[in-house]
Amino acid sequence: MKPIITTLALIMCLFSFSQNQKNFTFFKIDGTVVKVENRKFKRDHVLLTHTNGDKEKLLYCDFYRYEYDVRKTGISKEYLHKVQEMVVLEDGKKYLLPLIVEGKCNLYDSGSSVPMTVSTYNYYIKREGEKFAIKIGTTNLISKNFKSVALDYFSDCDVMEEKIKKRFNKKRKRLKEIVSFYNDNCQ
Repeated sequence: MKPIITTLALIMCLFSFSQNQKNFTFFKIDGTVVKVENRKFKRDHVLLTHTNGDKEKLLYCDFYRYEYDVRKTGISKEYLHKVQEMVVLEDGKKYLLPLIVEGKCNLYDSGSSVPMTVSTYNYYIKREGEKFAIKIGTTNLISKNFKSVALDYFSDCDVMEEKIKKRFNKKRKRLKEIVSFYNDNCQ
């Protein structure tokens, strides 16, 4: 019985990680946009395959944004548009992070999702013109004081401060709503 469950779990993992992706677009720092047929992420670069079959190495330091479409589910014909950006975190290192909310203030997530374990995601925010993204929350059970970090970061907006105190009190799960509200109602 145990080998059957293990085999089924492995098959489910393979299907969940083998999502169909297409329309790969890289935005280079020099302003050029590169659309490719396929890409492979390596340790220090991305190996791009153009539609004519030519291959090109793109260093991580040479692009700032990556967009692609991913199949909504394994059998769906519908695709979701995804965006990732190079973000400098407080540790000074650059990371390619999924962009969750885009606007005057961007919300990013990073984390790991290992099958059959608890997934942990860290959330980062960064306003236009800021050099570093700061950690605003985590799905981890041992989280620092979300409310005080959010109040400090959004202190430039009185309406936002009031909303965090009342409506968004300790609601890390509502980060998308919080950042969208900030983008729509604050300067």
